[in-house]
Amino acid sequence: MKADSSVQNSLWTGDKMKIDVANDYNRLEKFIRLRHAMKDIRKVELEIGFIGFEDGTAWAAGDFLRPDPNYPRRYINVGPTFPKQ
Repeated sequence: MKADSSVQNSLWTGDKMKIDVANDYNRLEKFIRLRHAMKDIRKVELEIGFIGFEDGTAWAAGDFLRPDPNYPRRYINVGPTFPKQ
């Protein structure tokens, strides 16, 4: 991964990121044990629900979003095609 200390959790095309769950392990384990035996788990999948881009646009649930000029910190859904600025 390219290091950029000014931007946290930034990725460039082809970069990878390790996600440390050590701080949440006990809570996650308790949640999982309610549903499955830990010894039976062989694979975990991570689902990304929201991605924010440097230009203020975002992606969520298959659609692109652009900032709402009237309501800071809100977005307008512009559909599955990347919005033109």
